[in-house]
Amino acid sequence: MINYRLVQDHSSNPRKSGKWYAKAVIGQTVSTDVIAERIEKKCSCTISDVKAVLEALKDVIADIVKESQRARLDGIGCFKAGLSSRGAETEDKFEVQKHIKGLHLIYQPEKTKQASGKYEKKFLSGARLQRYKEFNNAEESGGGEG
Repeated sequence: MINYRLVQDHSSNPRKSGKWYAKAVIGQTVSTDVIAERIEKKCSCTISDVKAVLEALKDVIADIVKESQRARLDGIGCFKAGLSSRGAETEDKFEVQKHIKGLHLIYQPEKTKQASGKYEKKFLSGARLQRYKEFNNAEESGGGEG
């Protein structure tokens, strides 16, 4: 069940201001140890095997991304590198140290095309929504249009 709460927009954008939007309410973070325990229950691997595979997976994905390639995990999605930069007046004046602001990791969830023509993210397939009445130091994400 995905919890959400309603938040009124108070921005200066006349298209949005005053409207109510849903924002996901996120509870606690589930650790690698708990994830490994859950995986162990779904397969024949031990927790230590699962942790070893997850550690190796992290390293292999990092290597692939650093090679400027996309790492695709069937049923999960793709990981790739992204970067942000400042503009240079000309191509000749572009300097990596001066103009590259930073690198980041981009995750693109796997999606499937529905009969309606819309795409659904595989991880969220079949998810149900529930309005969350209490808000106790939980993280939130999403909201707005799009």
